[in-house]
Amino acid sequence: MFCIQCGTNLPKHANFCFQCGKQADCKGLSEEHSELIPRVLGQAIMCEIVYVPVQEKIGLFPKEKGRFEAIAVSETEKRIIAASPIFDLGGMSLYGPQEKNALHKQPLEALANTLKAEGWIRQKKPGAIWYNLRFERNS
Repeated sequence: MFCIQCGTNLPKHANFCFQCGKQADCKGLSEEHSELIPRVLGQAIMCEIVYVPVQEKIGLFPKEKGRFEAIAVSETEKRIIAASPIFDLGGMSLYGPQEKNALHKQPLEALANTLKAEGWIRQKKPGAIWYNLRFERNS
């Protein structure tokens, strides 16, 4: 599904556009309007998943909530195209999401599956950190 305001590619369950904030509706831009994507995101489309802290609690037992975001990159701009549900990082995870923690891997896998369902192809070369998965899409 695509935003009817700016053309951003949205996951099917999105209520609002991650880019412009317009409320998403089930009509959206359908696959027949996919020719708008190159106009919105440029020609070469690449995307990488990053971790973003959403809420922090500082104190003796710090806690952090975060989510994974898929950032699409073209020659002219960067844009959030999808995001995982928010999850608790936990008090002992001072260095971000941990690869061996199932509570951290599940949102990442869900986001990766969403991207695959939207036509993104996962690249074999990983990013700098274990969760920096990279995807490509032909315009």
